[in-house]
Amino acid sequence: MVKGLWADAITEFKKALKLRVNDFATHQNLPTLYSKKVLWSEAVKEYRMALLQEPKNCEALYGMALSLDKRGDVTESLTNYMEFLKVCDKNPQYDTLITEVKHRVSKIKNGPQRK
Repeated sequence: MVKGLWADAITEFKKALKLRVNDFATHQNLPTLYSKKVLWSEAVKEYRMALLQEPKNCEALYGMALSLDKRGDVTESLTNYMEFLKVCDKNPQYDTLITEVKHRVSKIKNGPQRK
């Protein structure tokens, strides 16, 4: 998508939310657009709305944790990564994400590597 179109897409998603305030799919997908523009706080806000409706949704849990991580909220991102693992760990559909999340959790818990 061309750079200027991200803003247009965000505008359209926001219009959709005015029509259907509690639309899970919109709250779930809007953060993807925000991430393209590095708007992590906005992404976190939308993931929170999505998770209020579906607290065990693996994609929303992962997206929330990653957005918090990118925003620099290490403690809260760790909590959300752990929740993702708790809820989604037995679902083979998420094997790749589970591996990535376990790596991220380890990295956060171990802190920066020293040379």
